[in-house]
Amino acid sequence: MKVYYEVYGCAVMMGEAKRTLKELEEKGFELVKEPKEADVSLIFTCTVRSETEQRMLSRIRDLRKHTKVVVTGCLASAQPGLIKMNFPDVAIVSNQNMHKIHLVLEGRAKYLLKGERPRDWLKGPSYGGILIVPVADGCLGSCTFCITKIARPKLHSQKPEAILEFIRKGIRKGAYEIWLTAPDVAVYGKDIGTDLPDLLEKLLKFLPENIRVRVGMMSPDTFEEIADRLIDVMRDHRIYKFFHLPLQSASDKVLKLMGRRYSYEEYKTIVNKVRRTFLDPTIATDIMVGFPGESDEDFEMTLKALKEMAFERVHLAAFTPRPLTVAARMRQVREHVKSRRVKEAMKVIEEVGLEVHKRYVGGIFKAFVSEYDQKHETYVARLHNYIPIILEKGELGKEVEVKIKEATFYDLRGDQQILS
Repeated sequence: MKVYYEVYGCAVMMGEAKRTLKELEEKGFELVKEPKEADVSLIFTCTVRSETEQRMLSRIRDLRKHTKVVVTGCLASAQPGLIKMNFPDVAIVSNQNMHKIHLVLEGRAKYLLKGERPRDWLKGPSYGGILIVPVADGCLGSCTFCITKIARPKLHSQKPEAILEFIRKGIRKGAYEIWLTAPDVAVYGKDIGTDLPDLLEKLLKFLPENIRVRVGMMSPDTFEEIADRLIDVMRDHRIYKFFHLPLQSASDKVLKLMGRRYSYEEYKTIVNKVRRTFLDPTIATDIMVGFPGESDEDFEMTLKALKEMAFERVHLAAFTPRPLTVAARMRQVREHVKSRRVKEAMKVIEEVGLEVHKRYVGGIFKAFVSEYDQKHETYVARLHNYIPIILEKGELGKEVEVKIKEATFYDLRGDQQILS
């Protein structure tokens, strides 16, 4: 059977999709590049924002013109009824049943929506290159805006031995960079009697010197619970000094409305602990503007925080109400106000990001080549803190020495010479 696929969403979905597709290949399915070549189309969906949801529905509609369609991912998990209502002929598989997706592709089932994913789901085929490892499903948070909590309702950690064996296989297949990902990586293992520092310690025991590890997004409050041990483990040079800690807002009033479990002052204390430990660690964050109840004063607090914290990377979004969430029932901020705030925040983000990156211009640094951009025919190398450097030439999986020539708010540009 020939399968065409499309993947949307976060690193968790990317990892789950790659793992699923590799398993389908081992079961004899053929992956093709065009819908017209396929017997069935498989779409891994996202539903984090309303415009994303509409794009997913549009893609399902388009794909139905060519083939039978199977929908999985977060839209399928959070809103299967929406898919059924619009496309009664489409098959639906929840995130928790992705390991059974071959049954639907073979026509042996149409809807797989209940149940839990096995804790050793990662056992089986792996792949090389950048190895994305979904270490857990779900989280322990209760954010009032988050539809992902409905798609992934509870924490379900993979067994450490399954994760480590998956990584071993990936290394044998040529993996040179490993991403540990989950909706909140910091809560990994809390449901099975282990934790993230312990997992990393076990990984480092067999990880080759020429492989790098990136730890994914962590909620500030759950990160703080394991911060001392995690920071100690992350001193190892094989782990990027990259900390994705979403702030969302610098207003304590808004944070409370969001269901976030920290104050801005507590967030600053957490970040300062990281910055005192490491040389130029990257602090990446998420900022949401226009949340219900956010006043101009609240928004100004966030603008001030963007300047004060000098984040290297900021993922900015205007709030959009999602079905089945508490925030969707709150009194909404007007759209023109959201638009204005996004523009103002983006201006600050670009100014701060450029200043952070300009510090590197003229310097010579070691970096790890991890990606190739086919569209622009350039390579991406990463500093010890995961800041990207665009190179005209390179060799994947190699450490290089780079002279930084130019900086943008988003990345660095440089020339390199291969060291090893």
